[in-house]
Amino acid sequence: MTCPSDLTWNGKLEIQGSAPTEQQALFALIRITQATLSVSVSDGCRVWFGQGDESVISTAVKVTKSRLEILADTLKQPSQDTTIVLTSGGKDETQDSIYLKVMRVVLSGLSLPIVSMELSSRSMDTFLENIWDVLTMLRCKNEELESVVRREETVNQELQRALELTREEKNRIEERLLKKFMLLLNEKKRKIEQLEQPIEKSG
Repeated sequence: MTCPSDLTWNGKLEIQGSAPTEQQALFALIRITQATLSVSVSDGCRVWFGQGDESVISTAVKVTKSRLEILADTLKQPSQDTTIVLTSGGKDETQDSIYLKVMRVVLSGLSLPIVSMELSSRSMDTFLENIWDVLTMLRCKNEELESVVRREETVNQELQRALELTREEKNRIEERLLKKFMLLLNEKKRKIEQLEQPIEKSG
């Protein structure tokens, strides 16, 4: 089996070669951090090469035997969506494909990647045997995002309660000042009335 030559990765990476058989299911492992995306693909015997294209997203590609890792610098373009398509197959219709769309969500200044995945395979049974680690990782990542969202909602609720308390306190202060003002006003009225009484008698 021959290995393909270098390929250019510009948002879509195609891995060409003969189609995998039932014994050569693709294995894909995606690792995500806040700053990097790592995609590893292997069918057990081929070596795949690629190179980054900064016009889409800054990347560095590390190649080892039967393994391809793409490290994406998400801090440069945290809001850009990037689609990576990993395809293994020949000119016939038998092929396995992985579609990965990497989206960035900025929450309180924290850039979180979300990955959506679509699988297309003629040998889906054998393909799925090796994909559960990926799905487990995605589930954990979604739980992490949901946890951040819940924390955001809690903070917003606390701020809203604090704002309501501030309004109540403001109303209480205004009420106290108004009462004090009315007391002073009534006191002045009484003093004026007391001063007017002798004047009337002398008249």
